[in-house]
Amino acid sequence: MKRTAGFTLFEVLIAIFILVSSVFVLSDLQIKSLFRVLSDKEKIDRVFLVKKELYKLYRKFPKKKKAMVVKLEDPDPDIKITTQEVEIGRKSILKDMKDQIAVFQTEGQWRSGQFDNEIKMLFFVPKPQEDKDKKKK
Repeated sequence: MKRTAGFTLFEVLIAIFILVSSVFVLSDLQIKSLFRVLSDKEKIDRVFLVKKELYKLYRKFPKKKKAMVVKLEDPDPDIKITTQEVEIGRKSILKDMKDQIAVFQTEGQWRSGQFDNEIKMLFFVPKPQEDKDKKKK
């Protein structure tokens, strides 16, 4: 009998199995990276929302020392922003600038799907400088 050059059915099935398995693994990695990018984009959006709200609040220096809570309902998930002043300690590297700046800690919290997310940030606000005439009085 004459043998022709070619692949057997078993060899073709093994090759197809290897091809399908590798495509499945690569597509799974692609989907995971896409979800990671979307999650990071959401966090970046929330950082900008928190910063935007803080710029509104602190164009003028706040006179209250207590924590301020703002709830934004503009984006899909509601975001709750809590801001309070942090005392600059004696051992802090900022102790020399205590009269010129204030340090505020801000925490943004929101729910995305079934997960609770949060962002914590520190920011510095220059304290208003009193006029020299008022100091003399």
